[in-house]
Amino acid sequence: MFADDTKVLRHITKYEDALELQDDLNRMQLWSVKWLLKFNPSKCKVISLGALENIVYAHQYHICGEVLEHVDVENDLGVTIDSALKFEQHILNKIKIANSMMGLIRRVFSYLSPEIFKPLYSALVRSHLEYAQAVRSPRYKRMQDMIEQVQIRATKQVDGLQHLDYPERLKLLNLPTLKYRRHRGDMIETWKHFSTYEEQLLPPSFTPRDRPSRRHRRHCTSTTQRMVYMEYNVTASTSGQQVYGTNFQQRSLKLLR
Repeated sequence: MFADDTKVLRHITKYEDALELQDDLNRMQLWSVKWLLKFNPSKCKVISLGALENIVYAHQYHICGEVLEHVDVENDLGVTIDSALKFEQHILNKIKIANSMMGLIRRVFSYLSPEIFKPLYSALVRSHLEYAQAVRSPRYKRMQDMIEQVQIRATKQVDGLQHLDYPERLKLLNLPTLKYRRHRGDMIETWKHFSTYEEQLLPPSFTPRDRPSRRHRRHCTSTTQRMVYMEYNVTASTSGQQVYGTNFQQRSLKLLR
């Protein structure tokens, strides 16, 4: 539960699993009636996660006496979730918004200096590309290149830098590539899971590897940019059904030194 959003998830492999999920919905309905927080069935959706060939059973669920709509795409907390967890539609939408914001900035400012560009770009353009990136980070190189292209075009809008190559523009603007920021964010989140968050909050599938290493698994090294290198294996189930939302799963993360 988050604010007024509620999600129910269960791994469905047989008919009995679907009945248990329906029992969960029934208990949630009773809870909502007790606390005078009734659900709106028209806003409740069912989405099946995973490859289509791995979904072995589909069931028609209902709440408050109404059948819930089964969808392939759902927007949840600003992230467009698809049943295959590819997030392509979400990424394309964010790229479109980021390009629109950059166009607006360029039209408003007759002269765009590096000092003016950087805070505007970071707050109004890059923030769209990086929202919830720990969840929907692009897995395909095509999508990664499309996201990076936004920053390539944006840095060309800075007056006096159009003739420079992309790496030179980034150096003068003191900006990293978006790919670097995604990797850095993944490593920071992984470090938080094993060093900051309480152990009982971690799912069973999110555990360190037991393979011995010559170095401590949380060994830190200092380079030009201080980064934390770790080696973990993160796995999750590949299929499931969820009501009114989705489960952020099915991502494998491997961070190597």
